[in-house]
Amino acid sequence: MTTPIEVPFGDTQQGTVSVPCGVPNRVQTKRSPPCYDSTQNTGGRRKLIVYLSCFTFLLCVFFIAMYNAPISPEQAEDISGNITAMAKEATVSFVFGNNFKIAFMGILPIVGCVITSLIMYNTGVAFAAMNATFLRVVSNPFFWIEVPIYALSFYQAINVPYLMLKKHNYKQAVVSLVASILLGALILLLAAIAEVWLIRGTVLW
Repeated sequence: MTTPIEVPFGDTQQGTVSVPCGVPNRVQTKRSPPCYDSTQNTGGRRKLIVYLSCFTFLLCVFFIAMYNAPISPEQAEDISGNITAMAKEATVSFVFGNNFKIAFMGILPIVGCVITSLIMYNTGVAFAAMNATFLRVVSNPFFWIEVPIYALSFYQAINVPYLMLKKHNYKQAVVSLVASILLGALILLLAAIAEVWLIRGTVLW
């Protein structure tokens, strides 16, 4: 416990001495307010900007493939037929397993960025084969559930090597990676249950 002191100015007045934030004020009985660490807010903003950049990039890859991929009518018919056949036999384990595999491969450092980009390109080709319109894509709720998860994997493929090699913060890298995997798995599982139920009218595991 600190003892307050008085600093005389003249005969009767008392003054105070300014002290750095977070240091006990020995002139007054109260402590000064803690320092504000602006680097935490900056770091969170930087992560959000990087993630949104990854998300935007994947959307661009998807729509470029959807509108510009060279695909013949025969190829379009084959792709559309395969997708229709898989939809008729869709189960939760199949849909979840396929989506989780994509997300998990996307987390692989650096290489995952290439894998996720190729998968998004192929997805755009598949939508083109089914003559999907822009409105049909943006109105599909599962598109906006799965793509953000893939973008999270894309982000972690950059973020984890950065934390380990640049910052040498191995604990944060592991925690961030595990949290992303668990969050992605939970969201993709719920999405798979809803998707199968909408396609087949019941939940088949």
